[in-house]
Amino acid sequence: MRIKKEILKMLEEGRLSKREIVKKFEHPGVVEEILKELEKDRKIRKIKIKKPHNPTKYEIFYEFS
Repeated sequence: MRIKKEILKMLEEGRLSKREIVKKFEHPGVVEEILKELEKDRKIRKIKIKKPHNPTKYEIFYEFS
């Protein structure tokens, strides 16, 4: 739950690169799950995650609903 709040805060502040989020939490899978949850909760929408070969370089595109 704490991670979810922190991620929302980071997104609100416009710090959007997944690299930063992953660096901070070091759990790309967890981060993705949380983003999917947030999308379900309608907190954010249009999440599109680009996955290059290196998982620390994911990019997240989102909009607040």
